[in-house]
Amino acid sequence: MVRDVPRRRPRVRLGAGARPVERDQIVGIAGSYAIEATMPGGTTVPMSGITWVSVSATHRRRGVLTDLIGACHSDTDERGEPVAMLFASEGGIYERFGYGIGSSMRNVTIDRRRASLRPELGPARGAVRFVDGDEALAHVTAIWERARRLRAGEVSRMTGPAARRITGWSSSNWLRSHRRRISICGTRCSA
Repeated sequence: MVRDVPRRRPRVRLGAGARPVERDQIVGIAGSYAIEATMPGGTTVPMSGITWVSVSATHRRRGVLTDLIGACHSDTDERGEPVAMLFASEGGIYERFGYGIGSSMRNVTIDRRRASLRPELGPARGAVRFVDGDEALAHVTAIWERARRLRAGEVSRMTGPAARRITGWSSSNWLRSHRRRISICGTRCSA
């Protein structure tokens, strides 16, 4: 028998956060959280970010995924979000729930030995400095907020205490994951 794990009082509104269990073992998980999506023209709309979708291999083809996605969609409807998105490693799985391919991804590698910035795009002498910690995080966040509004389909990022509680995100974790300080410069380098 599969049942839902009783919810504890959440510190942050994460959404459905459904976790079906069988014999005290979690057999699947999915969640949704409120963010924004950029539309053509730069306007934004509330969006449900579907995340953490997984079903144990021992419980596939038993309706667990259908129940999990249904719980996420109910939560999305409760919050009044007109859009729900997810990034999937296997897109075909989610077509039956109304999802489709919204974009493709391409990775490009540039040989730095054969490339350079055009002179008019480089920072002025003395305009670059290294920052780290919360200052680096603040700059990265501000640049992302400006840049994401220039491209339809980009999404906002959770920030502040809510993001830290959910993801363990902090400036020190961010810097450890990037293993270096970042450099910032004046307005000529803005996104």
